[in-house]
Amino acid sequence: MKNHDCKTIGSSDMPPIIFLHGFMGQGKDWQPIAESLAERYCCLWPDLPGHGKHVDWLPDRSFDFATIAAELVAWLDSQNLPSVTLVGYSMGGRIALHIACHYPERIARLVLENANPGLNDEIARQQRVEWDQARAKELIELGLESFLERWYDMPLFDSLHRRPELLTRLKQSRRHNDARWLAKIISDLSPGRQISLWEQLPCLSLPVLLVGGALDSKYVDILTRIQSKLPRAELKIIANAGHNVHLEQPTLFINHLTRFLTQRDAHGK
Repeated sequence: MKNHDCKTIGSSDMPPIIFLHGFMGQGKDWQPIAESLAERYCCLWPDLPGHGKHVDWLPDRSFDFATIAAELVAWLDSQNLPSVTLVGYSMGGRIALHIACHYPERIARLVLENANPGLNDEIARQQRVEWDQARAKELIELGLESFLERWYDMPLFDSLHRRPELLTRLKQSRRHNDARWLAKIISDLSPGRQISLWEQLPCLSLPVLLVGGALDSKYVDILTRIQSKLPRAELKIIANAGHNVHLEQPTLFINHLTRFLTQRDAHGK
């Protein structure tokens, strides 16, 4: 990470919270959430590789969650942040979970919004790799505009069609992405290539908040399974929200996040 890839709000002497955005997003997607917490926490929202301002180079080699996690931990070192609360949405949640599993001493608390620990079945993994490679190829051949229309027509985002203004705003902001970078991310960070973290979940002893939308039945099931394997996890399913809970129901998301942080602060953990 580089300094210009990250924005900060709140005093540096307050407990730090790092927010990781999802695919095609950027750090500033978290700004309204971070602003609501800035009186008590130092909130940082970096751009992940290939997003926002973090697009100054396109690697000619494959990269993976381990590489991104190591880069983020090195960035925490550069910011003198030995232990943080980590909040991740979707792809950012997958990265956050990888960091928590492999660098547990660096994470005081973990918040996962609609994140998947991976696929265990080898056939499903291979099918997902092939599917994502096909999507990456189509993105390059047909262009970003066509890809965006197909992306947000997936059942995963059905709830966004109930909020046409939000959907329009999301599509507009995603048009600034680099199609080459997005294609690489789709292929290299495919859930089919992701190392499954399901077996490592019982070893995570830190407090975890899991957040999902009631209209996203796929991830309600995944989050319920995650909760059953984590020693100290609480699950909040938000009504009238789908995959993008923090955008579709920001007030409720903030309320649950604040309550989780406050409870943990009161116990000193």
